[in-house]
Amino acid sequence: MVGMRAADERDAHAVSGMTGSTSPDPDRIQAGWEHRFVAAGARADEMIELYRQLGYEVAADPVRTHTLEDGCVACFTSGGESYQSIYTRRRPGSEDAHPDRPNAREAPMSETHPTQLLRQEHQQILQVAGVLEGLLDREPANVDYELVEKCIRFIQLFADACHHGKEEGLLFPALEDKGLPRDSGPIAVMLHEHRLGRQFTSTMAQSIGAARTGDPAALGRLTRAGRDYVALIRQHILKEDNVLFNMADQLVRGPHCAGLCAAYDEVDGQGFEGCSRAQLEELGREICERGAASSSPDRSEG
Repeated sequence: MVGMRAADERDAHAVSGMTGSTSPDPDRIQAGWEHRFVAAGARADEMIELYRQLGYEVAADPVRTHTLEDGCVACFTSGGESYQSIYTRRRPGSEDAHPDRPNAREAPMSETHPTQLLRQEHQQILQVAGVLEGLLDREPANVDYELVEKCIRFIQLFADACHHGKEEGLLFPALEDKGLPRDSGPIAVMLHEHRLGRQFTSTMAQSIGAARTGDPAALGRLTRAGRDYVALIRQHILKEDNVLFNMADQLVRGPHCAGLCAAYDEVDGQGFEGCSRAQLEELGREICERGAASSSPDRSEG
């Protein structure tokens, strides 16, 4: 488990964009490149391809370890993976070809972005996913099935119905109106991963009843589906926050952004299987508080 947690720490750096722990190459910045994030392996390859599909030039440089803050070097020199700093810039002439796609640096820092609320929801989802992962790492006799059940309900109603509902019903169509295709590229990838997440969540919901009675096969299905969901949602959010959402913030501006944000409020006001958004947020806080209070003493350290 130690190796897995070390990998999770490195993943957390990639999710945050590493803006506070790495120093961009000044020559790249001078040449018009924008430093996006740090990633490794398949994650780096997938996100590089997504940026290319969005019309960017992409450069991937080895992490400049001599610029890392204290305590960060070990995260990026252990585990056998080669971490890369990812830079992007518009292809020559791309602004002329797409005059409705302004460069992100032109947007005022105080401007409301269409992904602001969705990014906040991502953090709530990641916190609950972390609790779920910890619960499923326990010995079977020590699993808090009531709390697992609450995690599943939060995922179904907040992560999927509330959050993904706004993406699929509002944000993605807005991006289609700006020229991004639905059946290929980043939107298609996100939709596919939403469907995968629903499959994993459905398996968890179907398995937990028998698992809590001691059925080993059901516990195995629950554990596999839960771990698959956690791995999926972390990579999914990494891609959305660092690729698709950056593009959305450039494309959907001004009155279009205001209209989209107002539509988010309408969705959130409808309720989700009898639960309000506020109740679901309270459920998420309860899950995180109980998860922290009952952190497992029996997780293997070997």
